[in-house]
Amino acid sequence: MLEALCIGAFADKQYYQLSTGQKRRLYLALALVGSPNIIFLGNPPPGWMWRAGLLCTGR
Repeated sequence: MLEALCIGAFADKQYYQLSTGQKRRLYLALALVGSPNIIFLGNPPPGWMWRAGLLCTGR
């Protein structure tokens, strides 16, 4: 999942060392851990297309 969400590069960093955008991607990864049926996002993370986001979840 780390590579699918492009967060593998900072997997070894502490939370406080992450940028705001990196933290948003981390929140999304945490939301997807339990394979929920639906996720409500206020705004898509910058640079994300909805279709690409759906492909990352495998749905």
